[in-house]
Amino acid sequence: MNHEAAFECFEAALQINPNNAPALLNKGITCLQLKQNQMALTCFNKLIKMGYRQSIVWKNKGIALSRLGDQPAAIASFYEALKLKPDDVKVQEMKKKAIELQK
Repeated sequence: MNHEAAFECFEAALQINPNNAPALLNKGITCLQLKQNQMALTCFNKLIKMGYRQSIVWKNKGIALSRLGDQPAAIASFYEALKLKPDDVKVQEMKKKAIELQK
């Protein structure tokens, strides 16, 4: 997949409608793929502020925070994701890894 092209498509969609939640979510995920973790975090924070508080948003916010070295905030985000989707084994593993990185 061409993540740079995908990023440009999501940017174009957001120029038309800055509150397009699916485009913002996909832009954030694409930013994670491109290792643009701060920009990804900005996308996920905006989604949460808009009231778009799905497990996938919290999970990806946690990934961005973990990559940026903020393990306590990453753990809190993974916790929020698990409150919404308690059986998500991948998020459980990411939370455990973030706790280990904190030590």
